Parts: sequence; structure tokens; C-alpha cells
Amino acid sequence: MSFVERAKFPSPVGLSRYTSKILKATAQLDDTKTLLEYWDEAASVEENFSRIREQNIFGKSSRSRIEDELKIFHQRYFVDPEVASALVHLVKNNIANEVLHPILFYFSAKADNLLYDTTRILENYAMRGQKSITVDEIKREIYKFVDEGKTTTRWSENTVIEVTRHLMTTLRDFGLLEGGANKKIAPFYLPNQAFAFIALYLYNEGNPGEKLVNHPDWSLFFLNSRLVERFFLECHQEGLLNYHGAGSVIRIDFPTLSLTEYADVLARK
Repeated sequence: MSFVERAKFPSPVGLSRYTSKILKATAQLDDTKTLLEYWDEAASVEENFSRIREQNIFGKSSRSRIEDELKIFHQRYFVDPEVASALVHLVKNNIANEVLHPILFYFSAKADNLLYDTTRILENYAMRGQKSITVDEIKREIYKFVDEGKTTTRWSENTVIEVTRHLMTTLRDFGLLEGGANKKIAPFYLPNQAFAFIALYLYNEGNPGEKLVNHPDWSLFFLNSRLVERFFLECHQEGLLNYHGAGSVIRIDFPTLSLTEYADVLARK
């Protein structure tokens, strides 16, 4: 299902301040998949990272570059061991990129307030019917963040320019933007398997029933509650979960509450 209908949700980020860590790594999809393919679940995160440093599986010429990527990857995917294990299972079970990439985008946005809220900017543009977005438009939004004191320090003009460039590259690589110098808001496709995986994660975070349908994180995919319900119905029909709704009474059940086990279920589908 593509996003055609959209609705605004309040950002969960609130007054959190923005960092410029996007400068250290953009989407890095190939390196992320390489990392997950080489991951040893019997070893700790630090043991895996140590081995990856030594073997230089990313083929980087600079050790500092490896360190920067590993730090970002840890923030995105390895804070929660259950999320990390599930992602490893998805990759090692050869899940399709069209399923994996939206999931990786979701956890990347959750780990970076600036990426999260920049996605909301795209949502607002799309809601107004605007199909393209320029570097200058995003740059103006970043300047607003700086002027409002939302950044950890007062960013220089060069930092704003570089942050804007890296943000747009990240959003392009994750599939939300397309094009070269002139970017268009892409007709983003969210597969049911990716939706169901994110839904289980949110469910385990304490969001049953109606709270899950109306969760603000669905705005990352430009989904309003009606579209979210359609996704749940489609996932129910595909046997990915059980969804029953009668007015405001909504019951959602999953075949397992383990993200890792669910990753295996999705891979078999």
C-alpha cells in the first residue's frame, strides 16, 4: 500500500535537542546488511564490533570511519537486544530489501530526533500536495531549528549545509525521496511484512489496541489511522496477525511476542 491519504500526528520528540550525528553516517544500507550478515549471535555486541574492526568487513580505508559507522549502527539497531537479534534473523533469512529497508529506516529515525522530524517535514509538504522539495527548503527548516535553540550547539552555516545534504541523502537512500539535485517525494511502498514487524515492536512497547492504531510513529510512513487499519486488515487476511475491530474496541494479537521469532515467521512468508 502506498501513502495516498495522510494525517498529521504530534511528534514524540518534543523538546529533545538535535545533534549533527547524521554527518557520521547516512542510510549505509549495504554496510548495515553486511554487519548483520556477519553477526555472531553467540557473542556480545562489543565482541562482534571488535571482530568487525579487526576484519574491516566494510573495506574502509580509515579506522575512524569504521568507528563512526559502528557508533551509529549501535544507536540505531543494537540498543535493544531483541531488535538486534530480529534484524539479524531477517537478513540471514534473506528477507527482501523492500521489506528490510523500511524497518531499518524506522529504527534509524527513532534513534535520531533530527531524522524523525525532518521526515515529518516531508509529510507536511506532501499533505499540501507538494511533490518535490529543494535543498533550500530543507535548509530553511534546519535554520529554524537552530534559531529556536533546538540544536545542541548553534550550528554554523557550513554545518547546516552539510547536515541538510546528509539528511536528504539519507532520505533518498531509504526511499522517501528520489532524484538527483531536484528531489521528489517518492511514492513510498510499505510492505505488509514490514508494517507487521513494526506493529509488533510498538505493541511490545505497551501500545495495545487503539493506541497501536493511532500511534504517532505511523506518521513516519505518512499513514493516518484509517490507512493503519487497512494495513491491519490486510495483515490479518495474510495470516500475519489477528485483528478485530468494533468501533473503539480493537483487539490485535500476534502469533508470537518475540521479535526474533516473528522475524522467522515473516521470512517464511
